Amino acid sequence: MITHFDLEWQRRRFVGHTFDSLCQETIAALPADVYVRFDIDGLDPALCPHTGTPVPSGLSFAEAVHPLVELARSGRRLVGFDLVEVAPGDDEWDANVAARLLYKLCGEVLQSR
Repeated sequence: MITHFDLEWQRRRFVGHTFDSLCQETIAALPADVYVRFDIDGLDPALCPHTGTPVPSGLSFAEAVHPLVELARSGRRLVGFDLVEVAPGDDEWDANVAARLLYKLCGEVLQSR
């Protein structure tokens, strides 16, 4: 299992690394078959305010989707995924964001085949 920390990625971005270069570096270290576990707590709290542990400066939706798209384009095979920590509130906003992310995950699994 590979873990990346937001503070380290932000530090690297501040000194000139692009988000894409960090994604490509991470993808290059992965095996041929990849299982993705996506914790919705990692998104910006504005996207999912009802999740259990909102994270300041979390990922935008585009930043969350970009590595998934690049992973599928890399030639690796996405063999499955989890989408966890979704806690819909009264306004259904969190559920809408999660459904869109789930849709992207399904699409990228199919694209990687």
